[in-house]
Amino acid sequence: MRRQLFIIFFFLFLTAVQAQREAAHWYFGSNAGIRFNPDGSVETLSDGSLNTLEGCAAISDRFGSLLFYTDGVTVYDRTHQVMPGGSGLLGDPSSAQSAIIVPKPDSNTIYYIFTVAALEPGETPLTDLDKLKGLNYYVVDLDEGPNGSVIEHGNDGMPLLIPNSEKITAVRAADCSAIWVITHFGDSFYSFNVSAAGVDSNAVVSQTALEVPFPVHRRNAIGYLKASPDGTRLGIAHQNLSSIVDTDAPGALLLYDFNTLTGAVTNEIELDISSGTPYGVEFSPNSQVFYATVQTGNINNVFQYDLSISDISSSTLSTGSTSSGALQLAANGKIYHSSFETSLNVIENPNTVGQGADYRRRAVPLGGRSSNFGLPPFIQSLFNEVVDITGLTNDEGVPLDQVTLCTDDEFTFEVQNPIPGSTYTWFFDDGVAETILNCSGPECAVNNVGADDSGLYRVEIDPMNGDCPLEGFGFMTVLELPAAQIQSLTQCDIDVNDSTDGITFFNLEETIDVFTEGIEDIQIRFYENDLDLSNERPIINLVGYQNTIPFSQELIVEIRTDSGCRNIGRLELIVQPTLSSLPKITTLYACDESTEAAAPSALFNIASIAQDLFPGDMEISFYSSREDAILEKNSLPFTAVNFPNTTLYVRSENENDCVSIVTIDLVIDATPTVDFPSEFLVCLNQVPQELTAPDGFDRYSWSRSGMVISENKFLTLEEPGNYTLEVAYAYSSEEGMRECTTTIDFTAFASNIATIEEIEVTDVSENNTLLVTASGEGDYEYSITSPAGPYQESPFFENVEPGIINVYVRDKNGCGFVVDEIAVIGIPRFFTPNGDGINDFWRIKGLSREFPTVKEILIFDRFGKLLANVAPLGAGWDGNYNGNPLPVNGYWYHIELADGRVFKGPFTLIRRG
Repeated sequence: MRRQLFIIFFFLFLTAVQAQREAAHWYFGSNAGIRFNPDGSVETLSDGSLNTLEGCAAISDRFGSLLFYTDGVTVYDRTHQVMPGGSGLLGDPSSAQSAIIVPKPDSNTIYYIFTVAALEPGETPLTDLDKLKGLNYYVVDLDEGPNGSVIEHGNDGMPLLIPNSEKITAVRAADCSAIWVITHFGDSFYSFNVSAAGVDSNAVVSQTALEVPFPVHRRNAIGYLKASPDGTRLGIAHQNLSSIVDTDAPGALLLYDFNTLTGAVTNEIELDISSGTPYGVEFSPNSQVFYATVQTGNINNVFQYDLSISDISSSTLSTGSTSSGALQLAANGKIYHSSFETSLNVIENPNTVGQGADYRRRAVPLGGRSSNFGLPPFIQSLFNEVVDITGLTNDEGVPLDQVTLCTDDEFTFEVQNPIPGSTYTWFFDDGVAETILNCSGPECAVNNVGADDSGLYRVEIDPMNGDCPLEGFGFMTVLELPAAQIQSLTQCDIDVNDSTDGITFFNLEETIDVFTEGIEDIQIRFYENDLDLSNERPIINLVGYQNTIPFSQELIVEIRTDSGCRNIGRLELIVQPTLSSLPKITTLYACDESTEAAAPSALFNIASIAQDLFPGDMEISFYSSREDAILEKNSLPFTAVNFPNTTLYVRSENENDCVSIVTIDLVIDATPTVDFPSEFLVCLNQVPQELTAPDGFDRYSWSRSGMVISENKFLTLEEPGNYTLEVAYAYSSEEGMRECTTTIDFTAFASNIATIEEIEVTDVSENNTLLVTASGEGDYEYSITSPAGPYQESPFFENVEPGIINVYVRDKNGCGFVVDEIAVIGIPRFFTPNGDGINDFWRIKGLSREFPTVKEILIFDRFGKLLANVAPLGAGWDGNYNGNPLPVNGYWYHIELADGRVFKGPFTLIRRG
């Protein structure tokens, strides 16, 4: 443990303690975000609520945990919800630097949000004075509410400055406690002092030689302002110096000296930008190199300026071609560039002059989110080069402030380049309070570390020359290991070769959770002896390890974290002899449920088996092989599992120690397979049919609608309905009789011959028709040809020839047919009485003694003379009158039917040679 000289809360130092981790979280653009990790790497974030074109600001605590962020209008807390009171701030998302966040000196909980507004297109300060919102500030108290609240619009709700530009920056004051917040408007800089007393609303005003035209202020207000990390200089970009509203014109890029004691701005230097329009500006960590994004025509460049030479403009150097946007120095010492893409560009080595600065396009992906133009500004002093006290670097040689140790390790924080004549004060912050440590000089040792040594270590180096103290930071994380445990693992010896020799197989993975105690980033290695441990020769085959010392053997267990911390435990392997043939406790039977498969199988519920056969507190596991039961791998789930004929191995354990292994035989009985029709016909007009079930079964059962009607192989099917046939195989064993059954559902449907209710005849016409009306339980078809058909679906017939017609109605299901005879009357249009036996008589068709439908038939010549009275059922008229043949001519008939209908019309007598 560390040794403390005394415990005092040094709030005086809190304002000076601005570790770079306060700039760990950036939220900007269209819901874009990144986080800077302690090792200097950058992690893409996707949880941000901010959606801004330009302005944004964010702040984290000294340990790098997010506090809140804003676009100058809305404030979001660390959970990305709108902070109470955090709506309607007077910044603007389209203001280049809409906001900056400054902690109140001497306070851990109070922060100030300074906002600068922007005018909209077409608005000017002269014509839209009421639209100007000015420079304002707001007070955030982290103790208000669960995640802080905006509690006040400072300066009694009045702007600190109005009008204003879109530029703002902040840097530590010369007293090493206060912060200067600096903005610009027109021809002046305005520096506001933020101290433990609060925000001084009386600005230090510094007039400059260059005046930004005021009447067209909107476009002229665009551009960034930055202080150098050491606070000695200011860099400012005026994107336009136009005299016409909403018109582009070449801008100006300028450098100034800044006095951190007085807040005064002096010594204006205009840099060469080739008549371009600048936007973003930034200084290198050592404050000796200046960068700016400049658009010249359609070309966008990042320019670099060497501040260590007298003629600064002559050192202009384009370091990369890209879109214009903000530049922002980060905690890892690199400068990032937003260019309205879904990634950020980066200057890898900003302290290096020339191409060695290494400008890289699209270096940091943003997860598909656009950076837009802006990046969050911070107090520039955060990025002043700090003193290295860890001596650690990452793979790129960048110094690290993160120290990760193991319990009981030692570490010495050491100022790498001590300053002669300086005094050193060391502090420790555990996240609750800061205490002074019992260390003096450029070193501070922390011995036998434990969990309570995790936190922030800080050194203040007072050069004793009136300058502010230099600072160094180190973040220590102490990893705790599980206690070095001594565990045992008992295994049942069921080796088929020799189950009593004390040699068997173990699954060492079964003990890993015991040694790790559930900690995820811990690895476990097993060794047979100390020599193997020293030579890092761990046991490879954890599953299936065979002990080399009978009955009892101790293994060495190495407990190692990802960071390399380790502890040593012990594992005793104990072998319990058993019988060579494992005891069988029962046989379970089931009927084959997969009759289509080559091998029979059935479902067995493992949970039910365990509950029925193994009551008590033992840990029970089921396996499908002897090897799996030994090594405890591939255990069966406690659900319904499909098995063939097999043997289950049941392992009983007490606190992971094997107590016994027994077996259960699973026997699958064959299930009957039945091929039986699903439908039968019951002809109600016929003798009932007898059904016969397939041969080969031990039991039969017939039922109708749930009622058993027969228990033999046969069934007389007398009526329609839903039936079930059940057949069974019977089995016997020591446990008694059992059977496997199969059921077949089938349907008997009724049918019958038809009853002809009516036949409607339309005759003595050009198109004689019949319409048959039939009734009955069947499905019928119709014919007027013969019993064999052909039949038709329709009961309607057209173009029926005259005569005596048999009408057949047949059941489609095969229950027979019925027939009815009807007469269709037809009148001939001619006849040929030539004595050749063909058509020698004129007679009406469709007449018979069964159908005496005609009452009278009279024949006339064309003059109306009665020639014959023809008998309806006779042979007909032979074409003679008084025994003499009549000549070829047309004649007339007069027919009266029995139903009262009368037909008259001509016909022709034809005689052939």
